[in-house]
Amino acid sequence: ENFPLLPSLYAINLAGNPISDNDDYRKLTIAVCNRETLCKIDGQDVDEDDNEGLQTFSGKVAFCMMEGFVPGEDSTVEEQSAQFLLQRQQEQAADRSLWP
Repeated sequence: ENFPLLPSLYAINLAGNPISDNDDYRKLTIAVCNRETLCKIDGQDVDEDDNEGLQTFSGKVAFCMMEGFVPGEDSTVEEQSAQFLLQRQQEQAADRSLWP
């Protein structure tokens, strides 16, 4: 369900996984995994093209993905992750009771 922290991951195969439908799934995968150790995605080497523009998917987007966020095609990943965070905050606020 949630993307685990995988600090020693060397290779990952996402063929058939819904995330692979996203055009940027390789960059998204690199963003939530350790860039230093991840060398192969779907049997293909991680290269400079995969690392280009990677900063877009680090930080907030990577955090959201580790919390269960899966980007779709309806808007930018940044907009979707912001909406995901807002929704999570609203859910957490609703779970807190003001009365003991």
